[in-house]
Amino acid sequence: NKMSAVTIQHQRHLDALLQLSLAFSKVLDPDEQAKVALSEIVRLLGAERAFLFLQVGQTQDLVMKAGRDASGGDLQELKGYSSTVVQQVRRTRKPIVVSGTDEGAVLGSESAVVHNLRSIMAAPLLIRETLVGIVYLDNSLAKGVFTESDVGILLAIANHIASALETSRAARLEVERTALEKDLEVTGAVQSLLLPKEDTYRGKEYELCAYYRPASQSGGDWWWYDVKEGGNCLILVGDITGHGPGSAMMTSAVASSYQTFQAMSEEGLVPDLMTTLNATLSRLCSGKYLMTMSALEIDVKRKALNWWTSGAPPVMILHEDGTIESIVERGA
Repeated sequence: NKMSAVTIQHQRHLDALLQLSLAFSKVLDPDEQAKVALSEIVRLLGAERAFLFLQVGQTQDLVMKAGRDASGGDLQELKGYSSTVVQQVRRTRKPIVVSGTDEGAVLGSESAVVHNLRSIMAAPLLIRETLVGIVYLDNSLAKGVFTESDVGILLAIANHIASALETSRAARLEVERTALEKDLEVTGAVQSLLLPKEDTYRGKEYELCAYYRPASQSGGDWWWYDVKEGGNCLILVGDITGHGPGSAMMTSAVASSYQTFQAMSEEGLVPDLMTTLNATLSRLCSGKYLMTMSALEIDVKRKALNWWTSGAPPVMILHEDGTIESIVERGA
């Protein structure tokens, strides 16, 4: 008889996990999986209600992920349950079985008495010894609905739920990562259209050679050069805070603003240009993104190099004799 009872208990474990696995195989959404799991728990263990709590956020607060009743309906509101039992499971990371209001009072669970909860059972959801949530079920109709033999079944189901949720989370992150890489690839391709098509220029008086390589597929760096009539050249080098799609979009806005300024401004004075670009960024970003900018103007007739800066690093000049000169200006 003893062996028969053990065999029956093992069979219940296997049947419960089989039913849950079959149910999970039909549902991939983690929210729906939680509801399916609770429905199976209610059916298998004779509970009136079942709740799934998950730890979320940096503070690891326990929040209700899903709730189901004996009829298979969703429980939208979390009320009339034993918070003391839930907190004890959270603290000890061990399952609890409570049968009757007396045991509830022993646990110090006022809600077990107030809401006439005659049977309560809860178990932790663990992933590699880390608590990720709690499964809770109760019954107000009869005492002793849950027994110690049910604990093993609930723990097995809880582990299955934890593994399924972790698998879903990992799969979701992989999908998001793949989508992000695709977005970065597209953003990088679009950003490259806003850069000069040639990174070298050879004139009579000087040569220009530029090197550009973002730290990732898209970033907040932007540069441009324009050779004017008579050989004068304007070179712009800017850097938006951060990198990624957001920063790349801001550099696109700056590049578009520059092209518009050049098309509409007859004189194209650099101070006016810097003011226009600053106003564009301020209007679009409201301070969320900032940009440093260097503007270099090669004046062929005067054989001079003019420099304007908005928080940019100093200009380094390498002379023919090998000496290096650093030009530094104060102010933003």
